[in-house]
Amino acid sequence: MKLTAGRITAVGGLAATASLVFLMVGADAHHPELTASSVCSNGLAEVRINTFSWDTEDLGHRYNSSIEVTVGDAVAGRGAFTPANNYAFSLVYRTPADGSTRTVRATALVAWGPNGEFGYPGEFRDTTVTATFVTVDDQTLTIHTKSGARTLARGDVRRVRRERPAAKLAPWLGMGVGGITVGAAASGESDFTGSGRAIWTGVGAGVGALSGALLRRATGFVLVYE
Repeated sequence: MKLTAGRITAVGGLAATASLVFLMVGADAHHPELTASSVCSNGLAEVRINTFSWDTEDLGHRYNSSIEVTVGDAVAGRGAFTPANNYAFSLVYRTPADGSTRTVRATALVAWGPNGEFGYPGEFRDTTVTATFVTVDDQTLTIHTKSGARTLARGDVRRVRRERPAAKLAPWLGMGVGGITVGAAASGESDFTGSGRAIWTGVGAGVGALSGALLRRATGFVLVYE
């Protein structure tokens, strides 16, 4: 069969596609899995993490000697997938119970296999967990804060909200923006005296602060429990 330019291109394309599929399947196969949950314990969020190797009947391919688990930017711990631990391990990481959402990630630091013969280092999987500061049972609700824990009857609690840290700045930012904007507009009016401009600057600052306070109330809180 004569190889024309078109046939060569087609064969090359098929080979490249097959190689790409092989690489994608291999990378998808060799990876860690994980689950994570968070409970409040003594004012801290206790993140409980279970990580385990991908599922295959060829146990050598499940082996990895160095798995790193991170919570956000912090290293929560390291372990390995070996026959001794049934290719899985668990750990607990404690972090401030501030209600924020953290990414929990398990990463293979080295190649897979007892001798690293199967490659694919760097493969990872992740999930998210909320560093909760509210513990709820059938009868009560406990809110954990920096000043301590407070337990209330569930029927007495309508909702619990957490304020976004940046929201506290909204009235101040509104005051500054309003004062500068109105003050600049007033300075362009030749009919205004210095005191008149100052008055309008104050009005702008007041309106801006009020707008910032309303914005803070409308969008500055995250619903934690209802």
